[in-house]
Amino acid sequence: MSDKSWKVNERDTAKLFSARRTPLSGGSSYHTRGDIIHDRLYIECKYRKTIPKWLQVLMEEVRIKSAKEGKIGVGELKYKGQRGRFFIIDEQDLINLAKELKNDKNSRRI
Repeated sequence: MSDKSWKVNERDTAKLFSARRTPLSGGSSYHTRGDIIHDRLYIECKYRKTIPKWLQVLMEEVRIKSAKEGKIGVGELKYKGQRGRFFIIDEQDLINLAKELKNDKNSRRI
């Protein structure tokens, strides 16, 4: 019997961060309540058939416009009254950005 798709997604995500999937995540685990066991990151995975249309539109616009300028596309979300914000970035772009930052020892920016 093959694994459920959401479990496969969690394992794939964990592999991206050199981590592993949390068994029994969601409160039953003694490791973390997140879906991925990692020393520094708390990762919650959501696997859906669809994502909200407004988010699809936002990220497609970001992808098209950033490609025209030869840049990495990043979408930003902020709830009114919320401290901080969330960023959405393509998987391969995140990997490339992390490599760039690792090689730029003097960089203090994200």
